[in-house]
Amino acid sequence: PAPLSDVVEDLEHEEQQNEVRLALASLSPRDREVLLLWDAGLAYPEIAAQSGLAVGAVGTTLARARKRLVMAHDRMESERESRGDQQRAAASS
Repeated sequence: PAPLSDVVEDLEHEEQQNEVRLALASLSPRDREVLLLWDAGLAYPEIAAQSGLAVGAVGTTLARARKRLVMAHDRMESERESRGDQQRAAASS
C-alpha cells in the first residue's frame, strides 16, 4: 500500500483539479474557450481564428479570463476552507 502521505497528497491534488474544473465551468463560454486554446499551446492568431475574436483582442480576453479564473478558484478555495472550519468546530463541540 502507498504511504499515508502519498494518499493525502493524491487526494489534495485531485481536489485542486476539481476546483480548477469548477472554476473553469463558471466562466463564460468565450473565456473558457480562449483559456483552453491558449493552454493547448495555440498562438494568438490561431486562437483568433478558432474563437472569432480579432487577433488584437485575444490578449485582452485572455488576461481577463485568467483573472476571472483565479477569482473563481480563490472564491471556491475560501468556501472550502470555511466549510472545513465549520466541520472542525462542530466536531469539537
